[in-house]
Amino acid sequence: MMPITINNNQNNMKSTLSKIAAMSTIAIAMLFTSCGKKDTADSLTDEFIAQSEALATAMGEIKDKESAESVAKKIDTIADEMSSIAERLSKLPDPTEDEKKKLKEKMDKAHKEMEGKMIKIMADVPKEPEIMTIIGTAMANLSKKMEPHTATFEKFGQEGR
Repeated sequence: MMPITINNNQNNMKSTLSKIAAMSTIAIAMLFTSCGKKDTADSLTDEFIAQSEALATAMGEIKDKESAESVAKKIDTIADEMSSIAERLSKLPDPTEDEKKKLKEKMDKAHKEMEGKMIKIMADVPKEPEIMTIIGTAMANLSKKMEPHTATFEKFGQEGR
């Protein structure tokens, strides 16, 4: 009889610990959600730059048709993320001229760095027509998803992006 009691006690303890762990996880999640960062033009610019870097990383994964198809899906996801960032950016108040200048400088610097990375990455991408078509289509779709946000980007100092 004793082992059954121990097992029951162990099961009760495991159940209690599981409940405590679940409640702690929920409490922590609520704490972080309620203390979430507020979007700013600067923070959203950082997010946009991070997505641009993710794009470069993805492009570096292209080795053949199959990897190009996988990268095309990643590009589509990145385009959706960039579009979401732009939508959040559009809800912010107009920046001051000083803020606009700082954001432009930040984006110009990131753009220049990204351009250098992309040149190096693209040199290693196989130039097979099928691969170029897959990636070209994905990049065209990214451009289409960014098009509706042109006014928002211009509002924050990013002419033509």
